[in-house]
Amino acid sequence: MRHVTLLLICLGAALAACAQPDPAHPQPDAKDVTAKRQAQIAQWITRTLLTERTLMVQSPTAVYVYRNGILAKYDAKTLTAQGTIDLLANDQENMPAALADKRMKAADNNAKLQQLKRMVPAAIILRDTDLLLVCGETYARIGLEPFKLLAGASLAPPDDAGGDPIKQLTRAVERLTTVGIEPVLSVREGTLYAARGLTLAAINIEDGKVLALVNLPPEMRPQADMAAGGKAARAGKNAPANPPRDASVVGIVARHNENGNLYWTIKDDKGLEYVLTGKPLLALMGTDNILGARVRINGTATDRADDDPQFAAGDLEITDFQVLGK
Repeated sequence: MRHVTLLLICLGAALAACAQPDPAHPQPDAKDVTAKRQAQIAQWITRTLLTERTLMVQSPTAVYVYRNGILAKYDAKTLTAQGTIDLLANDQENMPAALADKRMKAADNNAKLQQLKRMVPAAIILRDTDLLLVCGETYARIGLEPFKLLAGASLAPPDDAGGDPIKQLTRAVERLTTVGIEPVLSVREGTLYAARGLTLAAINIEDGKVLALVNLPPEMRPQADMAAGGKAARAGKNAPANPPRDASVVGIVARHNENGNLYWTIKDDKGLEYVLTGKPLLALMGTDNILGARVRINGTATDRADDDPQFAAGDLEITDFQVLGK
């Protein structure tokens, strides 16, 4: 799972690029294109990134096996089954609207979400009388004798996207980035610490109360340029001469494939073309018929560096955008 972070960050770029219609070959129905893109997202995650893993821990008398959201207990000598606990049995979350396939019924979308949740990596700590488990956004404390759920909690971040489709898609991608990486667990004085992707959580072991949930600092996040397929943060001789600056650019959205790297750009009325970066780029790429559209993009502009493509005047890290039309 070493490279899953970068793969998840680039998820929207890769899939939207495949599904985005080309102006030279327009699609007859934009709704079909959008539905196809959403289906590709789920399929990509299911088959490529979130590969199921089996976890196993052993006490002197029992063996505990976790897979697919279910924890099973077996006798250590005979392997006689001694019960199962479905950790996601009561999970009723609906598929985020930003990832939902509009051609499917709500119940089918929700079933797809549950399937994805059962496939995310997990981690276990076995103690004398209980077992601590984090799978995706779920924390559970399981009693060993008797074998039952003692405490549980959701580690999902608060929903602050409201009805904003850009924020909804950004939050959905952030959640996928977090759950797509195997958790790292540590215990100290009644508190479980769980490092999960881009977040760190502190959980009261006894009752499952989430004491704190924070994001890792920006410098600890992958320094990848989605548009350029993973370009490292600039430093030394590759650094641009002028510092980054606030910018508002109105122009036409385009896409380039140069030497195997996919670039999304905006060309302004003076002919200057900027490579687009930043998390809102996923939402921009997911907008129907965006190629060739006229857009206003607000963000931070950086002058061209040595590792930029020859056609680019620099980079534009998106803060927000507005589609103005064709």
